[in-house]
Amino acid sequence: MSEYVDGEWKTGMNKELLEALSRAQAKVENAKRGTENPHFKKTYADLATVWDTIREPLTSEGLSVVQLPCEAPVGQVGLVTIIGHKSGQSLQEKFYLGLKDPSNPQCAGSCLTYMKRYALMCVAGIAPEDDDGNAS
Repeated sequence: MSEYVDGEWKTGMNKELLEALSRAQAKVENAKRGTENPHFKKTYADLATVWDTIREPLTSEGLSVVQLPCEAPVGQVGLVTIIGHKSGQSLQEKFYLGLKDPSNPQCAGSCLTYMKRYALMCVAGIAPEDDDGNAS
C-alpha cells in the first residue's frame, strides 16, 4: 500500500499498480453526458455512465475499485476509494464533503453518489466539463 509521508505519496512499492493504471487511463474516453441537471440546465455523466466508461479499461489491466462510506467529521459524509491491482498492491484515499442537512439520509446518499462519481473520474483521468462546479 502507498504511504503518505511529509506531504507526499511514497509509491515505490506500487510499481505494477501504477503501470497498469497508466495503461488503463490511456484507454479511457471521456464519459458521455446524458443526464440532465435541471437546476443548472446542463447535462452530465452520471455514476452508472462513468462506471460503464471505465470498467473495461480498468479490469483489462487487472485493476479494481472499491468505494465505501467511511467515518467523517460531524456534519460531513466520508468516502474511501481503494484501487486494487491483481499483484495485491493498492492505493486509497478518503474524501469528505459537507452535508446541507446532516439529519437527512437522502442527503447523505446523494452526497455519496456525487462523491463516488467524482472520485472515479479522478482515478480514471476523466476531465468533466464544469457542469455544476460554480455552485461550490
